[in-house]
Amino acid sequence: MNLRRLAIFLCIVIAIIAWSLLSPGTPAPITNAAPPAEAANISPGETAPDGNQPALSKVEWKHIRAFETGVVPKVTLADCERFLAKHGETPANLLAVFDQTGDRKWLERALATFPDSPAVLFSVLAESPDATAEQRAAWLDKFKSVDPNNPVPWLLSANLLFNGNRPEEAMAEASAALDRPAFYTYSSERIAAARALFEESGLHPLEAELLGTMTLKMPLLGVAMGISKGLQLLKAPETAEASTIADAGRIQYNLGRMFQTPEASRLIIGQLVGVALETKGLTSRPPDFQEMRTAQLEAQKAEIKTLTQAVQITDSSNEKQVAEYLRRLRTEGELPALRWLKAQQK
Repeated sequence: MNLRRLAIFLCIVIAIIAWSLLSPGTPAPITNAAPPAEAANISPGETAPDGNQPALSKVEWKHIRAFETGVVPKVTLADCERFLAKHGETPANLLAVFDQTGDRKWLERALATFPDSPAVLFSVLAESPDATAEQRAAWLDKFKSVDPNNPVPWLLSANLLFNGNRPEEAMAEASAALDRPAFYTYSSERIAAARALFEESGLHPLEAELLGTMTLKMPLLGVAMGISKGLQLLKAPETAEASTIADAGRIQYNLGRMFQTPEASRLIIGQLVGVALETKGLTSRPPDFQEMRTAQLEAQKAEIKTLTQAVQITDSSNEKQVAEYLRRLRTEGELPALRWLKAQQK
């Protein structure tokens, strides 16, 4: 299974999850929509006599191919300690170590050292399913205060309120989220840190960046689907007031649009979730607009399927082409990057 076929598989899984989550039932809890595959004991590079693992002189896709089978190259404790000593214990770097090792002590160290970091607060909220309501409330209040123009903490709050069967408050938080313009999930810093960590373990920079991108955790996708599911429940009862149904549809539609912006749809999985959310919210729009927009969304899904089947990144022997693809993925998102790569590989 090559990387693009893996992407197709993941997209299908996400689409199925999105469909089930957006059907009537219990709202989904905060969770990672796309966690990295289980790490395996793979040595990315030979250890030099001085204990360091220098980057490979050329791209060797063996680690990417291992990832395609569901295995992520494992970074060692020595890799992590060397990485942090070299690059510093910044919020992004500590989160990268936590993401790639799964060892919660690194997340706890990040929170203790950087209690006001929005990236850390985001990760703590997503990675602490056993936290008390009081802990979550404190983290959310702090998150809102340190990043007041970012809708993310309001989205997290809305999902929790739907889970707690407080739909009116949840709708208010979701509406407040849509009023905030600076949507950001700290992906650029997290990808850069993961790339540096993989490089420190001995991978070529191109391979390290591709792995750093593809192992990016996206907990907000599950949150968004949970909110939309809660809104769908409000639209379902025959006794629901027309104003409530209209408000729920409006929020769903705008939530879907938000999740198709470059930051949220950096990876195609995010794009597909945004499409699923917007589709549910189209009932709030005029019939002629519904018809037009539905056709556009179906065309977009068809294009994604075609691209993920046609474009194969790791088969390219042109390292400059792969580097440019990764640059475009980082700055524009996976869908525009795939369009560009397909044009180059004709």
